[in-house]
Amino acid sequence: MPIDSKNIHHETNKLLSAALEIESDEITEDLHIDNTPSWDSFGHLRLVVGIESKFNVQLKPTEIESILDYQSIYAIVDRFINE
Repeated sequence: MPIDSKNIHHETNKLLSAALEIESDEITEDLHIDNTPSWDSFGHLRLVVGIESKFNVQLKPTEIESILDYQSIYAIVDRFINE
């Protein structure tokens, strides 16, 4: 049974908040690697590790490179939640 978008947003926000060390109220759908100071190389690494740990998966290099904004993370979370 697919999980609804509200829960996917919740999981996406939790991952972003932990990885980028920002408050959940700072997370919007406009969040992007270019407009988030804490989304540096270490923040990106924490985000990848967070996704891999949460879903017990290993992201492909192309998937890691495609993580650039809120929508790309949401799509990955949606895919793993609804597999």
